Amino acid sequence: MARTTPVSRLSVLATVSFMLLGLLTVRLWFLQVVDAPGLEERVREVRTRTVKITPERGRIFDVKGRIVADNERVLTLTIDRAVIARPLARQQMWARLSGALNTPPEELEDRFLSKRYDQLQPLPLKDD
Repeated sequence: MARTTPVSRLSVLATVSFMLLGLLTVRLWFLQVVDAPGLEERVREVRTRTVKITPERGRIFDVKGRIVADNERVLTLTIDRAVIARPLARQQMWARLSGALNTPPEELEDRFLSKRYDQLQPLPLKDD
């Protein structure tokens, strides 16, 4: 019965380890270089985005089942800030909307300049 020496076992283990490391390197190269455009396209297809959805609150009842607080739909006229970014376009828009909204253009301009409203959200012009 032949006995294997520790050196031959170690060389077999080293050979297998280098082969596996080489296989891993080749696969990594394939993913990074050859298949990269296809993988980038898949990432673009499945990319998620956050959509802000405000929840509708429910009715609040007291102990006897009477409605204490209820929902009321309020319509709000808003305008996209990108449309009125230039001062000249903004003044023309205020002049056109002031008659329909029964609001002076100065008040609309004050609303636009107010820090009360978020600069990244549409500007509310009139509430119902």
